Amino acid sequence: SWEAAMTETPEGPVWRPPSSGELPTSRAGRPLPPPGAPPIAATRPPSGPLAAQVPLNAPAQSVSPGLGGTLQGFFWAMCGLSIVALLLAIGNLLAFNAWWDTPIGSREADDALDDWVRVEDALQAVGGVMLIVGIVVFVLLVVWSNRAHAASQELWLGERTWSSGWSVGGWFIPLGNAVIPKMVLDEIERIAFAVRSGGRADEAWRTVSTSAVGWVWWLAMIVGALLNVAGNRLGTELGASAAEVRLGYVLNCVGLTVSAVGMAAGAVFVRKLTSRLTAEGLRAPT
Repeated sequence: SWEAAMTETPEGPVWRPPSSGELPTSRAGRPLPPPGAPPIAATRPPSGPLAAQVPLNAPAQSVSPGLGGTLQGFFWAMCGLSIVALLLAIGNLLAFNAWWDTPIGSREADDALDDWVRVEDALQAVGGVMLIVGIVVFVLLVVWSNRAHAASQELWLGERTWSSGWSVGGWFIPLGNAVIPKMVLDEIERIAFAVRSGGRADEAWRTVSTSAVGWVWWLAMIVGALLNVAGNRLGTELGASAAEVRLGYVLNCVGLTVSAVGMAAGAVFVRKLTSRLTAEGLRAPT
């Protein structure tokens, strides 16, 4: 009992072993530690279900596989929509040529005009869906970029060129958003794929090369958008000649092809970078 192990002194009670030489025990029969010593249970590692719930060296910040997978899915959706729009743009060009080559006022001309209008309406409808999906992709991309930046800070605690604010704000700067977000992502990618030592990125991470698929995605996204804007303008201008309308459709076809390739590359890039910045990826030794 504790009564046998405590002695009153002028300074207060002092723990002493009982005269029998045995350690005092609790009612459950387990030896009790002296006052001030940590409880025995506190020195034991978690076991059973608790051990599975508390992973060792869990990073404070990481990219959710769900977020990365959702962004990939919308990238593939944009790729598929770009292919559908490409087929309609080709049909639009063929329908316009058929209408242009038939005599004005003939029944064939009326039928060709109906076909052209029908294909054009379908192309506009697909374009509207692409606009909505594109907005979703943009929002997810901003959120994913910010999470990727936070996760990369688990690997490198030193100075960086681009702070977390740029991973969001860079997307909203006119003209600058064609360059800044890619530079931020390049820095994140270099840190994510750098050689690791003790769970941290090596100091030589700045010399790591960025992936080709990332550049294909970024350049194709910009070039495809510019070609589609130019093609839409030529095809819808009042008083445009037949040659200008045809050129507009051709630019649309090329732009949509480039955009489809870019969206596929974007999905691959997001998958690769996400895999390095998830909680599991951050704990990888190399």
